[in-house]
Amino acid sequence: MRPLLAAALVCGCGGGNSVPADSDLGESIAANGWISGSPVAQGAIQETAAVAVAGKVYLIGGFDDNEGVTARVQVYDTALGTWSDGPALPQAVHHANAATDGTTIFVAGALTGTNFAQVGNVYSFAPATETQWQTRTSMTAGRERGAAVTDVIGGKLYLAGGFRGLAASQFVDVYDPSTNMWTELAPLPAARDHACGGAISGSLVVAGGRMVQTSVPRADTWSYDPGTNTWTPRMAMPTARGGMGCGVIDDVLYTAGGEGNAMAASGVFPNVEAYTLATDSWVALSPMPNPKHGVAGAVWAGALYLCGGADQEGFGAIAATDILRP
Repeated sequence: MRPLLAAALVCGCGGGNSVPADSDLGESIAANGWISGSPVAQGAIQETAAVAVAGKVYLIGGFDDNEGVTARVQVYDTALGTWSDGPALPQAVHHANAATDGTTIFVAGALTGTNFAQVGNVYSFAPATETQWQTRTSMTAGRERGAAVTDVIGGKLYLAGGFRGLAASQFVDVYDPSTNMWTELAPLPAARDHACGGAISGSLVVAGGRMVQTSVPRADTWSYDPGTNTWTPRMAMPTARGGMGCGVIDDVLYTAGGEGNAMAASGVFPNVEAYTLATDSWVALSPMPNPKHGVAGAVWAGALYLCGGADQEGFGAIAATDILRP
């Protein structure tokens, strides 16, 4: 049995109308321009990390309904709509911080167990040339965490915010794979975990999130300039929430779903909102046909892939794959 705290930490997918799937892609057209892809092969899973490399989405760790916290890595072929198993992580984790430079996948810190303990282990995997995960220098002691906004800028891995010690964090760190070293950076002006964000035009954008509990969401948005090590306040999100799925497509950050919705019995948001850094503006888009949270986003070929997640606030894992092609 999972602790009551977990229900407040985890992030939702309901039913939607769809037409029969295309047998070649394993996709079907859903409402509001969304596409339904092939469900996760191993079944319901939430609080994964996800990145896309060479046309494949790598779904890393998470809460698996078959085995609890898992080290499994599942691979979705975006061209075929099929699933296969990749090399497992050296340890079982959830809420992992992951990103890619286009060829190598990095996992830097995560949460583990049902008590959400933070770990700082760092791993890398280059799918084209490697068959197993490689161990890198661990995160700086005392700064280990999961559920952080993570992306690569200029070949370096940036982490902002996150969850550690049962609290939201302001920590910001950068990892340089070429030197295998970590450096502490200017902290976020306001702590948060379960936020959304990504690299846009050389800056790291951090949007929304929460202060551990789903009832304490954030709407503020910030951008970080690696050249000056400074944060700049940006236009706030229209809908304060955490636990969203998100990704950057053509320099626009798309955010979808999330939890803590007092207006829905599921507690899950259907909201989809997009942020453009160049104009510092948010726009609300058509809602998700299948609202969910606890899902990591991966972008490939102009599409945002949201694999798994949960359709109930807290723990309500599902296997659905939802794809947004803006």
